[in-house]
Parts: sequence; C-alpha cells; structure tokens
Amino acid sequence: MVYLAELCREAQLARPPSFVCNPFNQTITGLAFGRVGRYYVALSGGLVTLFLTDRARFRAIVLHELAHLRNADVSKTYFAIASWWAFVMVALVPFAVISAVGFAKNPEVLLTLDKAWRVLVMTMLVFLVLAATLRAREFYADVRAAIWENSATPLLRVLNRLAMPKKSWQRVTQFHPDPHERGRTLNETDRLFRLGLWDALGFGIAVGIAAPNILALVNSLFYLLPQINTSDIPDWQTFGAALILAPLLAAAIGLSTWRTTFAALVRGQAPLNIGRAGFCVGVGLILGTFLSLSFDNILVNPLFPFVLSLPWSLVVLVSLVLFLHWIAMGTSAWLDVMISSRSPRLFYTVGLVIAIGVLVVVMAQLFYFHLFATDTATLLTLITTNNPTLLTPPFDLLIGFAIVIVGNILLLIYNTLLSTGVFVAFVCLWAFPLAVWFWRKQVKTAVGSHWAFLGASSQPIVLPRQEPFRLRFALIVGLVGGLVFCGLFLVIDIFWHLIVPAATRGAEPLASFFLYGNIVMAALLQATAAGIVAGWVRRLGALHGLFAAFVGGCVMTVGILAIVSLIGGLVPAAIIWPTFTSVINAGALLAWPVTIAVYRTVKEPATAWRAGSDWRENVRTRLRHGNLNPFPLLLVHSTYAMVPYFHVARC
Repeated sequence: MVYLAELCREAQLARPPSFVCNPFNQTITGLAFGRVGRYYVALSGGLVTLFLTDRARFRAIVLHELAHLRNADVSKTYFAIASWWAFVMVALVPFAVISAVGFAKNPEVLLTLDKAWRVLVMTMLVFLVLAATLRAREFYADVRAAIWENSATPLLRVLNRLAMPKKSWQRVTQFHPDPHERGRTLNETDRLFRLGLWDALGFGIAVGIAAPNILALVNSLFYLLPQINTSDIPDWQTFGAALILAPLLAAAIGLSTWRTTFAALVRGQAPLNIGRAGFCVGVGLILGTFLSLSFDNILVNPLFPFVLSLPWSLVVLVSLVLFLHWIAMGTSAWLDVMISSRSPRLFYTVGLVIAIGVLVVVMAQLFYFHLFATDTATLLTLITTNNPTLLTPPFDLLIGFAIVIVGNILLLIYNTLLSTGVFVAFVCLWAFPLAVWFWRKQVKTAVGSHWAFLGASSQPIVLPRQEPFRLRFALIVGLVGGLVFCGLFLVIDIFWHLIVPAATRGAEPLASFFLYGNIVMAALLQATAAGIVAGWVRRLGALHGLFAAFVGGCVMTVGILAIVSLIGGLVPAAIIWPTFTSVINAGALLAWPVTIAVYRTVKEPATAWRAGSDWRENVRTRLRHGNLNPFPLLLVHSTYAMVPYFHVARC
C-alpha cells in the first residue's frame, strides 16, 4: 500500500482512490471505477503477483489506471454506457414493440422494412460512437502514464503482450483499441491531434438524423403560439432547429479543428484534412437526413427527394468546408497571443461562441433550403399523381430541379439582404480573426506555455514567423471604394431627378429598379475592393478583403443617406437600418466568393513566380561566373518576364 500511495502522489490526484483486490483472478488486469468523490482501482491477483516478478510492468499498468482517474474518464465512460442503454430502452425497444403491433394490424412489408433498416443503421451508429469514445480514452491514458514514467518503454512492453484483434471489423467494435495502434500513438503523440474523417462523418450523420425530427418538433411548437404569424413560422422553425443543433456540431467539430490547427502550426506545418473534414461533415449531414425516420419516401416519388436535394447538398458541402477553414484561419490568427498567455481557455471559448453564432445563421439558411426542396418534391408528387399527363418524366424532374435552383437563389437574396443575423455573421467572419491586431504587442517569439504540454516542459515554443496584418491598406482600399460609389451615386441621383418626373419616380417598378440597381452597384464595388485586398495581402487576405468590403459598405451607406437627404429631402429613420444591412449584406455576399476565387487564382501563379525568381537568381549567378551558356535560356527567361508579380492572399 505504501508503493500504491507513492504512485497516487506521483499522479497528483486530489483524492487517492481506494484499492481493492480479487486474488482469485489470475489475469493481469486493472480497472478504475466508482463515482464522483469515491473512486476505486481494482487489482487482479495476477497483477498483484506481477508486483513481485516484474515491478516495471506493474507500475505501468497501475499508472495507466490512475491516468483514467486523472483524466476523469470514469464519469465519461459511465455517461457513454448510460447513453447507449438509454437509447436501447427509450428508442429501440419501443420501436420494436410498436412495429410489431402495427405490422400485426396492418401488414405492410415495405413500410416496416423502410423503418426497420433506418433504425438498424442508427443503432449501429450509436454503438460505434460508444466504442469509439471508450477507445479514445485509452489513448490519452497511455500518453499520460508514459509522461509520468518519463518513458514509453514499460507501457510498450505491456502492450506487446496483449492479444491483437482477430478480425478487421473488431477494430471498430471493441471497447479497447488495437495494441499496435496504442503503441504507435505512444511513439507519435501528434496522432491525438489529428481530425479523424470518420469522426467528422459520424458527427454529420448524427446531426442529419436529428435535423428533420427537430424541425418537425419546433414547427409543432410554434404553431401552438398565437403570437407568431403563420407566414413567419418557417423562419422561426429553421432558426429554432439551428439554435439547437449548431452548438452541438460547432462544439464537436469546431474544437477538433482548433486542436488540429493549433498542433500543426506549433510544429510549423500546415493543418491537414481541414477541408476533407468539412466535406465529411457535409456528406454525413446529407446522409443523415435520408436515414432519419422523418424522411418518408413511401409517400413521394423516390427520385424527387434525391434529385431535388442536389442543389441543397452542394451548398451544404461548400458551406461546411468553408466554415472549418474559417475556424482554422481564426486559430492561426490567435496562435501567437494564445501561446503567450497563461491559458487559452478565454480565447477558444470566445471563438467557440462566435463560431456557434455563425453556424446558427448558416444552418438556418440550409434548413430553409431543405424545407423548400422537400415541399417542392411533395408538390410535384401530388401533381404527377393527380394529373399523370400534365408532367411526364423526365420533364417533372427537370422542372422541379429548375424550381429548386431559382427558388434557393431568391431565398438566399431575400433572406440575406435585410437579415440582422446575417449581418452579424458576416461581421464576425472578419472581426474575430483580425481582432488579434489589438494584442499584437503581447506576442513573443519564443515562449514556454505550460498549458501546451501534458507534463512539465522547459523547452520553449518557437513560433513560425507570420506576415503582419495590413489593416491600414484594407481600410484605405475600402474608403476609396466607398468614395467612388458616392461619386457615382451622386451623378446617377442627379440625372434620376432631372430626367424622371416626380410622379413616375414614386412608382413601384421604377423605384425598386433604382433601389436595387444601386445596391447591386454597391455590392460590385465592395467585391472589387475585397478582391484587390485579397490579392495583395499575404496573410489572411480573404478576411482583409471582407474588412475592406465592410468599410466600403459603411461609407456607401452614409453616402446614400446623405445624398438622398440633400436632394430628395429628409430620410425616414425607419429605413436607415434596412439600407445599412442591405448594402453591407449584399456586398459581403458577393465579396466572399470573390475573395476565395482571387485567393485560389493568385496563389498558384504567385508560388510559381517565386519559384521562378529563385531559379532565375541561380541562373544569373552562374552567368556571372561564366559557367552557363545563356542562349538556350533566352526563350524561357522571356516567358517568365511576361508573368506579372502577384502577392499571395494566404488565408
């Protein structure tokens, strides 16, 4: 017991556990269990015997169990197991009983099988999540125990004696990981920070399965509230569902992206699998909606939901890929400040809250698109069922596909221009990463952050050199773009009042044309300013471009209100905020794809140019020393001279 107490002190446990022993169990094993405030570690008889025969192995196994207590794995394990049994008792067993009773009363084989295979897939998913959760805790306990040992050798000796899985499928169903994988993780601890693509797919499937059910539940709740108009229910329905699901998805995949990016940048590497992880989350979300029990393909033509969901699916994939890349950009921006601080908790908590807010806006719009596609599929099914000759295949699918595309574009424009939530989300996209500029004086080039390591480390973290922000340049470009718009708008407004009679100017078609025409012109100039900045700034160029577009939009809004007040009279206060959000949101909506396109277009030519510059410098050196014939290189040199110099918009 004295030796066990010494191990507990070495593990720095706030309260040592109680040790129990089963002398009749001659296998070499240990188990940590208990409840909050009272934990136990069970030692088998074989493990106690090992204390006398192989002290190093005994120490490694006991430290591994103590690491579970230090990592609070016991509570997490019980919660995961309880979740599994709750699913079995609350969902699986009632479904089996209800399905059996329903089939006895109305034996519809297709309907029963359609529900049964979905429940089977959900059961497998829940079980695999349980197994993956328990396996993940073993990896972290191994690493912590190895740190206490100051060596992974004793634990590797223990792992080498464990039995390997006999079948490949057992690797994903067992509660303990493959000993070979545990050994690799001990030698390559960076594997713990990698963003698993299968994990991302699982996150997406889980959210996709729940989304249709939550949408239906929220819709039913809002129909019971007399304060909400019937026409506003779809907006509240999608927002309510996004408010429930977005925090779960952002917390799961967002924190994983933060960890992956942080670990890669500290080592001076580029984060990997960020875009692939976003793609996997999107694929999982799409698959989950079809696996959900709310998806009923018996009542509609099976082809309609799949074909009409293609535009929505594409938007989902692009949105989630960009969302995870944005989280990675925010992490890279705040890396210097986080390393220089005592704890990163404040930074990633604020970042997580902002990411949740952005994802709520994105998912609400995605759910709106999905509802529109689903309603269109149901409507086309009713039309083709009641009037088979009115729409014949494949024209019904083509017409439905065109309706979904045009409808989604109109919904995107209509819901975006006047939405305060979209305005806040667009501002957060550039404001959070670029806000690190205010903490630039706290950055240190070499620091020793104790929170970045599991154990004590005297080795400082040498951060890679990053390009400075160019906020002043982005501000100037945005101001210039805004002033250019103000000049154009002044000329257009003067001609508008001189040419168009006063009675005609107030007519709805011409008034709408004048209003939206100027908003389009403002959006084009904002996108132009954003593209210029994104192509010039080397670090976070896309976000600098969005900042320039915002500055330009603010100047444009002030110019519109001032010019209209000078020429047409006092502007009502009620239209100030709608005008501001319309100009800003329209500009950001167009500037975002422009900055991405500029980044992708400029990156490769600029990289090639820099490589060519290095090559040409080498050629000049050899020419000066007289050991290279210049004539065969004239054509190549002249070709490189025609390539313009670009600055990379490194995001």
